[in-house]
Amino acid sequence: MKLQLRERGAVDHELIWGLIGLAAMLTAGFIPLDRVLSDAGYTCGFRRVTGYPCPTCGATRAWVLTAHGSVKDAFRISPVATAAFLCILVYVPYALGTVLLRTRRVRITGVNRRGWRKVLVLLTGLLVINWAYMIVQTHRAAGPPVRTSAQAVRRPQAPPAGGADLR
Repeated sequence: MKLQLRERGAVDHELIWGLIGLAAMLTAGFIPLDRVLSDAGYTCGFRRVTGYPCPTCGATRAWVLTAHGSVKDAFRISPVATAAFLCILVYVPYALGTVLLRTRRVRITGVNRRGWRKVLVLLTGLLVINWAYMIVQTHRAAGPPVRTSAQAVRRPQAPPAGGADLR
């Protein structure tokens, strides 16, 4: 893998992804998406059907919390989504700075298909670990299952003293 400067006239990824990242950060910071979605009655279909969070459940809440400075709370909800927001927080100034200052951009080159496959496996593994973490957190938050009196196991009562069954 090599870092190489972007050639002039090539696709301006910094402009495209910098603006998308900036829009996402501003949206998370100024529009309470978590409340807007819950007020609209939106719930995750996967969670509604299975009772388990999907791999991206909590990402919106984590982004909103991170944008408002509650990184610790956001990390508890979704570590990968929080890390992604923090990466974008670093990338956007770089991207927009290179666009505004018209400097040359860094490109990763020389990575073969096997190298990209390793990156994909790593990212997929992180997503699966994050998902497992969220499932465990969901069960911890729910606490032990609660039984109602109708669900309680009824034990047979011992016969009264004297051996006679008075039923």
